[in-house]
Amino acid sequence: MKNKYDGSPRDIDKWNTATIESSKDYQAMFDLAVCFDFGADGVKENHDKAFKLYQKAAEKGNNWAAYNLGCVYYFGTNGQQKRIDRAIQYFKQSFQQGNAWAAYNLGELCENGEGMVANLAKAYECYEYASKYAVTESYVALGRFYFHGLHVKQDFVHAFNLFKIAESSGSIVALQQIFECYRLGIGVEQNLQEAYNTALLLQDANYSPVQLFLADCYRNGNFVEKNEFQSYELYQKSAENGNAIAQSKLADIYYEGKVVDQNYALAVKWYKEASKCKNAKGFFGLGVCFNHGHGVLQDSAKAFEFFKRAAELGFAPAMLQLGKCYDLGLGIALSKDKAFSWYKSAVELGEKQAFDWFEINAQAGFVFAEFMMGVLLQKGICCEVDIKKSIEWYRLASIGGVPSAHYNLAQLLEQSTTDKYDLEEVFNLYLKSYQARVEGSIYDLARCYDFGIGTRQEHKNALALYSQIPNNPNAMIRLYKYLTDGIYTKKDLSKAFIFCKKLAELEYVEYQHELAECYSHGKGTVQNLQLAFAWYFKAANAGYALSQIRLWDCYYWGKGVDANKELAYKWCQKSVSQDLPEAKKVLGDYYYLGEMVGQNYIKACVYYVQAAKQGFEPAYKRIQELNSEHLIESW
Repeated sequence: MKNKYDGSPRDIDKWNTATIESSKDYQAMFDLAVCFDFGADGVKENHDKAFKLYQKAAEKGNNWAAYNLGCVYYFGTNGQQKRIDRAIQYFKQSFQQGNAWAAYNLGELCENGEGMVANLAKAYECYEYASKYAVTESYVALGRFYFHGLHVKQDFVHAFNLFKIAESSGSIVALQQIFECYRLGIGVEQNLQEAYNTALLLQDANYSPVQLFLADCYRNGNFVEKNEFQSYELYQKSAENGNAIAQSKLADIYYEGKVVDQNYALAVKWYKEASKCKNAKGFFGLGVCFNHGHGVLQDSAKAFEFFKRAAELGFAPAMLQLGKCYDLGLGIALSKDKAFSWYKSAVELGEKQAFDWFEINAQAGFVFAEFMMGVLLQKGICCEVDIKKSIEWYRLASIGGVPSAHYNLAQLLEQSTTDKYDLEEVFNLYLKSYQARVEGSIYDLARCYDFGIGTRQEHKNALALYSQIPNNPNAMIRLYKYLTDGIYTKKDLSKAFIFCKKLAELEYVEYQHELAECYSHGKGTVQNLQLAFAWYFKAANAGYALSQIRLWDCYYWGKGVDANKELAYKWCQKSVSQDLPEAKKVLGDYYYLGEMVGQNYIKACVYYVQAAKQGFEPAYKRIQELNSEHLIESW
């Protein structure tokens, strides 16, 4: 909120205080009010007189007097009580008289819903007006609106540019935003050097994110000579300003005792402060302290609770510790299953110790650990990818009865073999997975029956299984084919159309084209040339060559859209660029007829020959016509 305006340059020698107070020179009256208000230009400070002169000048239309009265009531100065309603009244009066500072202040009140119902649209309007008169704070406010997408479409680049304008006028708030933009790469290419340069300009602003950033720079030797003590001092400042990340890092410094004397009590203090902001590292640090009795009485149950809170925030080291608690019964009852669950979460986030736990337990015959070793070796989590070893572990887990091991083993074996007997094993594993209701197994078992993978082709079984998962895109594709071919089931174009439409809506470009064909020819639905055009257009824009040549047909003949020969020719060319023979034949026709291009039988024949070589029969016939008409000597 902007405060009172202290007036323009004044020539005090020409003034007579008593005369001005009773005169009709309301600008002079405002200037005198400012002198009384601020004790300026040799006038003794008198807030009561200032207030009365503001009132008198405002009543006669002085917009700055009205503005300052708004500030008086907003901040509760000059012997007046804070009255938001009157502040709004005077700011509105001043704004209506064109005052940009008043516009800005009204914008803040509208944005925050202070004294009125919050209204972002009106706030934006006020800020935009103020920005036309270069009110620095308005650029910051507009930048904030574009940064967060408040009332306007989110635009980080525009926000950054607005912050730059405000910064050029000396706005510290804008400079803070520019620092964040460079640091995170928002609205501008990430540039940590520029972030560092900006941070140096903000050193005295007591801004905790800058203090944290500079502390990290000193700690790691980024852009400056490494200095861990300087880093410690900056973490301290940032922590004291309430930055939870700095608080947890400061706690680490006290806990480790490498940069300053080890002090568990201070470590606990700062971990607690960080945990108040639900900082995962803060909770974890407290867990470690209670686990070892550092700075507090040893308490495994409390350690477990703090590890749990940190783990629930996604902190991998805490997940590892929680796994250990369940595995060894530290602060909680033993539970191999829960240990497995937390170790699984930890290893997926890269905790190597969790991998070691799975390996030890797998070697000891724990079937779920065997399964996890298969997963980790297959995906290369905390290890190199090793499909052979992954298969070995999956096989052991499968023998041990882990349903997901059946399924994963089947997939790896299918990918790595063409041997008939191995494929029979693949089929049997998919069957076991299906019987155990493993997610995804229905489709793969259906595929085995469909294509005879490890078993005899049985299309009725495949169709029945595909029908159990009608929302699976791959199953939809097969069901569409079965229903349109009508070989192994009754042909049903209406049902096929439903699957085709679903696939098209899922952005399967081939089926967007197929849907257009259905609408174009009334296949499984009522013919609708407008919808056919719309779906051809969608697929064509996605680069589908067949749809591009269909668009040529639509534009050329006016099917579902107004005829447009120029657009027709454009889409024909696009389809030709994708080597579609049908499109080459059409482009040949253009040269044959001399439409849109100069008539050229040789060029026509070149395109006809290319299309014919690709097996497009109508092009071959056109070549024969050219030859019989003796329009070319040879082709």
